[in-house]
Amino acid sequence: MTERFTLAANVLLSRRLQNLLRIDENVEIDMNYITCAEYQLFIDEKLKAGEHRQPDHWTSYRFPPGDAKKPITGVRASDAEEFCEWLTQQHSALGFKYRLPTLNEVEEYPVTEKQVGCWCFDGEQRIIAGIETGQKQTWQQKLAEVLVLYLNHDLNRDLYRDLYRDLYRVLNRDLYRDLYRDLYRDLNRVLDRDLYRVLDRDLNRDRDRDLYRD
Repeated sequence: MTERFTLAANVLLSRRLQNLLRIDENVEIDMNYITCAEYQLFIDEKLKAGEHRQPDHWTSYRFPPGDAKKPITGVRASDAEEFCEWLTQQHSALGFKYRLPTLNEVEEYPVTEKQVGCWCFDGEQRIIAGIETGQKQTWQQKLAEVLVLYLNHDLNRDLYRDLYRDLYRVLNRDLYRDLYRDLYRDLNRVLDRDLYRVLDRDLNRDRDRDLYRD
């Protein structure tokens, strides 16, 4: 990153932190999502120490061209928490400790952007909140496509179990329950013949191998 970019991103971040919404005597909340440019400061700082904090869907260490002012997406829950810790260290002079919001705070003070969710705490559990129904349906469709692709390539039960577990970890329980129910119904309807064909082929292959060995 150039010095000019770093300076501009730091100015944006500083202005953000000076314009938080006070919601009670001890808490202020940001009503907008962190941008790619601001999050890039955190990525660059960690990269100096050999740590990689860029979102998994990025193809490089830098945000895609034209996305500087867009909300950062694809951040892991652990990285979101670490960003808050980094923010506290970088701006401790202001006297604040930064953290993820609670679910109640997200619901009581919603942001205008509904295509992106945010990590928050529901008790001790980290969940994603603030996503509109249409976006959830898009996720459902994407997940169904991924599952179809994997199953058509002989996805074994262990990998399917891992995928199930990872989805449960990333999405909150209620959202995941709805997604999984719909996915299960759709997959049963669409994949019966494909699954039968794969299983039949595998059984025939194993049977032929046994016959040949005998």
